[in-house]
Amino acid sequence: MANLKLTKFGHEYCGPCKVLKPILNEIVTQFGDKIQFEDVDTYNSDPQVLTNAGIRAVPTIILSKDGNEVWRHVGLTNKDFIEKKINENL
Repeated sequence: MANLKLTKFGHEYCGPCKVLKPILNEIVTQFGDKIQFEDVDTYNSDPQVLTNAGIRAVPTIILSKDGNEVWRHVGLTNKDFIEKKINENL
């Protein structure tokens, strides 16, 4: 099985990030141990980490497979679209 990781870059004062949070909680619960999840607070992160990840806006969601980025989305999206991208890479 592939090593999948879903990373969300955002911060607590970001309106779209707040809307995305329960969606991602459902995704993490649904996929259980099939994916890793990381929530990166852009206010408290090392700026070099954000630069290396190419973060220019929040929320940004990055799906990585075996350490390589396979999908990136900036802004809000829906649960079905995220699920589709995860299933395509499982």
